[in-house]
Amino acid sequence: MLRSSRKTIRDGKDSVAPEIKETSINTRKTHNIPALVARSSTTKASTKRRHNKMQSRIRRQIILALVFVVHQVWSLSVSSKSREVFRKSNLLSWKDKIVLGHCVEERNGDGMAVRVWLDSEEQEDLVLSFPEEGMPGDGLASQLWPMSLASSILLRSSEFQTWISGKRFVELGSGRGLTGLVAAARAQSALLTDNDADALAWLQSSTCPTNQRKLASTVSIRQLDWRDYHYDSIPTVDLVLGSDIAYYFHLIRPLMDTIRAFMDNQKSPSSLMVIGQANRESQWDLYRNIRDGCYNQLTDEREPPWQGTCQMLLYRLQMSDWCPTVKECSERIDGTIPVSLILYNNVGDSASEDTPLPMPPFQMHAHIATEEDDVNIMKSF
Repeated sequence: MLRSSRKTIRDGKDSVAPEIKETSINTRKTHNIPALVARSSTTKASTKRRHNKMQSRIRRQIILALVFVVHQVWSLSVSSKSREVFRKSNLLSWKDKIVLGHCVEERNGDGMAVRVWLDSEEQEDLVLSFPEEGMPGDGLASQLWPMSLASSILLRSSEFQTWISGKRFVELGSGRGLTGLVAAARAQSALLTDNDADALAWLQSSTCPTNQRKLASTVSIRQLDWRDYHYDSIPTVDLVLGSDIAYYFHLIRPLMDTIRAFMDNQKSPSSLMVIGQANRESQWDLYRNIRDGCYNQLTDEREPPWQGTCQMLLYRLQMSDWCPTVKECSERIDGTIPVSLILYNNVGDSASEDTPLPMPPFQMHAHIATEEDDVNIMKSF
């Protein structure tokens, strides 16, 4: 009995002991809750402080980055306005590649200036300004295209300057107006025309007082659409001029009609000069249509050749890259473009002292295009 009791007690002790132990453990856990809560609060506070510190550091970095970006933009803006770059173009003879004249574009943040000169002491350099501030976007009319540079040199030749003196002319598709302004340096009057509003805005900016003071001509501007123009107020002109205007094939017919409207309206003989790239099929199309006649889709008839004389003269335009100095331009040649000048006179060879015909620019070095040239020159549209 006693043994049994002991055993029972032992058994009971043995069986109770785990409960006491477990209770003891749970009691310790319960007693540690305040410490755990305090530790958790401390951890949260520490985490919040670290988070706030990180946010503050991020904000500071963002502010510094914004300051850096603003400074860089301001620096680039200032440097772009103060930095000048140049591009030089030389007009060369077709065969011997003799340099006939030069044209240098100078660009800075305010606009552009163009200087045209020949290697001759008989003629002063012509410098024209082309402001750009506040002008419409970068459209076709905002650019000085290569053929306008070639035209500026061709029209500074002594042959053209002598002939145009005291005469009146109209320019078709004037764009920035470089070609027309160079011709206006010695002419009596100049009418510069283009079609869309942006082109007229650019053209108006080019006829600024700075340029007007260098011209003998009275320059006027008119909107002119070759496809929808009522020829009821055609001014009297001695020359119809164009640079890079025989560009799209579908505009060749409207262009020809516009040219004829000006030339047929004259009481005295008149001439046509169209400068364009000799590797453009449309330039050759215009030349052949005038020289040989062509089919007119509007009348469904074949037109005869235009009465008078028509020839195409070939030159080359050598262009440099944009460079920090003019001197570097001579060492960094970008490429050479073939240049075509269509010269048409509606009086044939019957010129007189009162109505002389325009001489080919740089006549000694002008190359008259041949059928072989037509075949050999690789052409695009």
